[in-house]
Amino acid sequence: MAETPSGREFETGSVLPDGEPGGGNTNVGADVVNTELEANGNTVTFGGVETFSATNSTTATTPHALTDETGRTPEPPLTIASTSEVISNRPGTSTTPGPPFDRADTNTPKMAINPDVVKDRVPGSKPYLNAVVIGHLASGKSTVAGRLVYECDGIDEELMSKFEQEANEAGKETHKYAWIMDKMAAERERGISIDTKLRRIETRNYYVNVIDAPGHTDYCHNMITGSSQADVAVLVVSAAPLEYEQGVARDGQTREHVLLAYAMGVKQLIVVVNKMDLTRPKYSEKRYTFIVENVDLLVKKAGFEPETVIYLPVSGWMGDNLVKRSENLAWFKQWQIERKSGGTSGRSLLDALDCMEQPPRLERYPLRIAVHSVYKLGAVGVVAAGRIHTGFVKPGMSVTFGPPDIKTQVRAVQLHHDAVSEAYQGENVGLQIEGLDIKDIRKGFVLGETNRDPPRKVQLFTAQIVILRGDGPIRKGYTPMLHCHTACAPVRFAELKERCDRRTGINQEYNPSELKPGDACIVDLVPVKPLCIESFFDYPTLGRFVIRDAKQTIAIGVCVNIPGREPPQTDDDKWAVGTVPFSRRPQTTGGRSVTFNLPQSDEFDKPSKNFSFQDEATFRTQSGKLETIL
Repeated sequence: MAETPSGREFETGSVLPDGEPGGGNTNVGADVVNTELEANGNTVTFGGVETFSATNSTTATTPHALTDETGRTPEPPLTIASTSEVISNRPGTSTTPGPPFDRADTNTPKMAINPDVVKDRVPGSKPYLNAVVIGHLASGKSTVAGRLVYECDGIDEELMSKFEQEANEAGKETHKYAWIMDKMAAERERGISIDTKLRRIETRNYYVNVIDAPGHTDYCHNMITGSSQADVAVLVVSAAPLEYEQGVARDGQTREHVLLAYAMGVKQLIVVVNKMDLTRPKYSEKRYTFIVENVDLLVKKAGFEPETVIYLPVSGWMGDNLVKRSENLAWFKQWQIERKSGGTSGRSLLDALDCMEQPPRLERYPLRIAVHSVYKLGAVGVVAAGRIHTGFVKPGMSVTFGPPDIKTQVRAVQLHHDAVSEAYQGENVGLQIEGLDIKDIRKGFVLGETNRDPPRKVQLFTAQIVILRGDGPIRKGYTPMLHCHTACAPVRFAELKERCDRRTGINQEYNPSELKPGDACIVDLVPVKPLCIESFFDYPTLGRFVIRDAKQTIAIGVCVNIPGREPPQTDDDKWAVGTVPFSRRPQTTGGRSVTFNLPQSDEFDKPSKNFSFQDEATFRTQSGKLETIL
């Protein structure tokens, strides 16, 4: 295991051992739950949250992801637990501040889930907020997320002691908090995050689902999946010597994660400068100020509003400024931001999460759930887990899975260990499905109500995109990978319709022969494999996408039109349009009708005044000078 210059081992997301350069085609945990290491036997994730199962479990073969990022069918992932008993009867959660809810990990006996015993939702209860933790490899994302969950009583002391003992026995003492989030054996052995994991904490105003996303470039598709489920992004930037410089280099994941989070619709950002205990000298205010000034430029170029971005120094390992203000960082008084709804301030990461604004909810829209995991539990059956993007779901509802157009019925809805009467937009739920096998449902499928605008397979769609980079010009027939919500499928550029001015949207050229980095354009895309995507105007979170090829982000954009589709209707008999009235929508081209903000590729790649990303020699020279100064 590689070490930092100070001698402390890298935390989750560290450099891989020799012979494992990024893991190759291993796509462990991409769409199913693997056998995990927890107390009381095996655990699986049901509705995004851990559920305990009996130790006398058997294994079953599971389907794998549709494709990986290179377009190849990946190797079959590890097996999942198929259990004869599921223990998940949890007390109701409190809706008032104070002592947090019943911890997710306890060793007390639990009763089997009974879908006939349904818990009614309490009116006025706290809403859910989804926060994804992103950042460069070895920045300490899992440690920050795990320590935050521990400090907020997300797990009990007994389980924390178990993690600490296991980490010590494995010779990875500094990984004990990261193992709260990294539960797969492969993640613990290699010291990196592979798939997204979710834990719930409680603040004064929200139940917060903390989503830990991988930082390794080989698992960037899982990071995109996590960002598509998030309302807030927590960008973790390492302040340790040289680690920040690696993250913001031209091929660093700090830069790319900021761009991808914004492209997937995340508009609220918290920048956490981690590992302040490893700066030279410790808790250096100069190092923090330098990092904030440079990251602020990247954040602005990606599209975020700098005055609304929260910056604060923390130490995930020491717990500084996570839940309460630390005396080690006495020079940091508070963070403060200004936004249209008014200003706010605080002193810790927990305060920052608590002051986030809840995005507009589209609960009157038809149901849309993007499936991110599929399980088969012996006493429960097939379970599809995902985030509700629009609408609501309840037991007994007839639903359809797209793109295969599979019709079935929801037997039960589980939300954080409770069978509930209904679940709403923004919540991560697990759905017990009747009459289907685990091989019938995969990650990337979209679930909707059968009798109300069900999701359908897309044969062709028109998109407005911005080309960010590429090894050469893009021409008709180019076939990269498209990442949309939890789906990943190859798409072919069927037609290049228009080249537009990326600032005004005014048409500059019809039917261009090729596209180059910096171009904004209207194109027709044809999915090579089955895909469900929606118009950005109808279902905004399902209409955004990222195009990647050869481990690079080639373009970002939105779907502006699907031939033959009409806008959905809400229950108040009004056309439900997300942004633009139907009469003003583009039918064949996007042009000036799309008003979303996109980063400018030439500005995004422009070097900052204090640091240059032009070439490796300049990077190494300046990084050495900076380390000498700071």
